[in-house]
Amino acid sequence: VEFTAKQAGDGNWWPAETTQVLNITNAPRKDQYIAFAAIPDKTVLDANFELNATSLRSDNNQSTDLNVSFVSTNTAVATVAGKTITIKGQGITTIRASQDGDDDFNPAQFVERELQVTKVPQTINFAAIPNQGLTAGTYSLEANATSGLGLTFVSGTEAVATIAGNVVTLVSGGTSEITASQGGNAVYAAASDVTQTLTVQDDTVQPQT
Repeated sequence: VEFTAKQAGDGNWWPAETTQVLNITNAPRKDQYIAFAAIPDKTVLDANFELNATSLRSDNNQSTDLNVSFVSTNTAVATVAGKTITIKGQGITTIRASQDGDDDFNPAQFVERELQVTKVPQTINFAAIPNQGLTAGTYSLEANATSGLGLTFVSGTEAVATIAGNVVTLVSGGTSEITASQGGNAVYAAASDVTQTLTVQDDTVQPQT
């Protein structure tokens, strides 16, 4: 049955009208509830996955055979189509499950679960640097990140060695700590820095006899 409320308005207000529906059933409608499993954490590279939620009868815990609907509160993190989640980016979103009922069942209380999406971890592979003679002039560093992203190198003692890209210029005898870093991006988290020691031997000095 539809009930319509009307207001004709006056010199200051426009007319207004609204309609509400009252469902009348042959017997009292039964109660239902939603069983909605916790959602495991995901990374931004994880594939689409399906949500697990079921509408159950409150009197005997049996399925109502009614479909549960889902909504994501942060579509920049994840979207929902039917019961399939698509990851969009890093962050946290709340997934709300609801069931509006029908002629036999009252609407269920909605249930919310948190979905956390993190960046993918990465590590740096940076082997020990062999000792270098000053007369070699330069040395090319060899290192990589498991993400495939480029590395940045920094020399702790530029009086001994300077760096441009991955090429070290040997300046004088001594030691310098060489640090490799990778700051991450929208997909990969920043890697932990890795440091190796470069020892430069001044082979321009003639040994005494």
